Amino acid sequence: MGQEIGRVLQANTTNFTAGCRMMLQDIPSFGDFVRVIAQDGSIIYGFIYNVAIQSDPTVRQLITAPDLPEEYIKDQIENRLLPVEFSVAVVGYKRRGLIRQEPPPQPPLPFSIVETSSPEEIKEFALSGFNFLRTLLNIPGIPSDDVIAVALRRIASSLGKEGHYFLVDAGRELTKLLYQDTARLESILRRIKS
Repeated sequence: MGQEIGRVLQANTTNFTAGCRMMLQDIPSFGDFVRVIAQDGSIIYGFIYNVAIQSDPTVRQLITAPDLPEEYIKDQIENRLLPVEFSVAVVGYKRRGLIRQEPPPQPPLPFSIVETSSPEEIKEFALSGFNFLRTLLNIPGIPSDDVIAVALRRIASSLGKEGHYFLVDAGRELTKLLYQDTARLESILRRIKS
């Protein structure tokens, strides 16, 4: 099990939004691989595609104060819980020990706990195939090219020496999926390399 990073606010079978209050250094990152347990006990997996730090009444009040000392601002940023919302693109689920890289039958419920995925889960998911790439390419309204590049780099780094071969296979799969859009394919491949 991973570290709890938030709770589901709203969800559908292709994506969900979660919220939390965290310290600056604990805020989840774009491209993080996360998990949430669905009401049927299956584990839903996804990649974070948006992170937003929300304002609150304290921030709104402080930014209008004249001549606010820099030390006070730094203290407010570094030493208080920040309201955070993050959005997750769902790329698969695990039920009865079998990983499926497709939308789950039902979305997670509000208040469900969102956790980081363990390195073992990331590896297991990665070795189950590349159908999640098609899923990411087809979810409307998300920066799918960026999510794919970051997600593939993160998965590869978690695989150690096998990571290079994983990226080669992922590149081949992307070539099949985007053979009619070479400019987009090249853009994603360049981002994976960097």
